[in-house]
Amino acid sequence: QAFVTDVVETFGRIDFLWNNAGVQGAMKPTAEYPTDDFAFVTNVNINGSFIVMKNVANAMKEAGGGAIVNTASVAALRATPTMIAYVASKAAII
Repeated sequence: QAFVTDVVETFGRIDFLWNNAGVQGAMKPTAEYPTDDFAFVTNVNINGSFIVMKNVANAMKEAGGGAIVNTASVAALRATPTMIAYVASKAAII
């Protein structure tokens, strides 16, 4: 929330957000994928996108509107066997 407050104080409002959070994580087959890495990647890519979007959307609502674009990845549509966390997290954004 602090970054949104800083932006609004500096520029007066937020009109547009390009929400492009993303980390790739390990490149391992599903059966070998580290659970901690899966949690980290999905936390950044899904929860991070949501938190930014929620806070910016509230500022936009107070200012009378705006536009938000969430970037996913082609990986969400064409799964890569060694990128399970990234693929799952980007599919969640769609």
